[in-house]
Amino acid sequence: MEGRIMEECQVGEDYRMIDDIARNIFGRVMWSHKIQEKQCDIVNRKFMIINVVNIFCSALTSAGIVATIFHKPLWLKIVSAIVSFASTLCVLLIKNLNYSDRIVQHKKAAIEYLAIKDKLLLFLFDVHFRRMDVNTLSVRLEKIIDSVDDINARAPITTDSAVKKASKALKIVKDDDITNEEINAGLPPALRRI
Repeated sequence: MEGRIMEECQVGEDYRMIDDIARNIFGRVMWSHKIQEKQCDIVNRKFMIINVVNIFCSALTSAGIVATIFHKPLWLKIVSAIVSFASTLCVLLIKNLNYSDRIVQHKKAAIEYLAIKDKLLLFLFDVHFRRMDVNTLSVRLEKIIDSVDDINARAPITTDSAVKKASKALKIVKDDDITNEEINAGLPPALRRI
């Protein structure tokens, strides 16, 4: 009897260790997902600002060229040339910094991390209810870790600014917290919780 109790204690400890590892990975994946989302927002914002500046500069350049037809002041030509240069610079920035591609890469990485996050939630559910033996869970967790490693290897580089924004989103704004009211709003009445 004593041997059986010891064996059950060891099995319980094995499940706790797998749970601890999976929770740690879940936390890192949750952070990676949010950081990629915030980096996507940062790149998208820069892209939009440069586009607006480019449109504004193009309009001013066109107006300057038209104005130089009717007026001959040198300052108007100089201002038109400077604004035209700024417009060209915006186009070069957009082309060389590949904003569109970077936005897609960050968004794709965020979606991939989100998929792993969902798999880890189901994994933690299975560990909690001990729906599988420890060896099966270990093999499954190794596959999840391999998937995370693969995403990490391909994920685009992020900035400290994205990390700070992710921290605020997760800790202060609580971006990942979903209330029962919000869940209920998307469910039919029969599946809602009060």
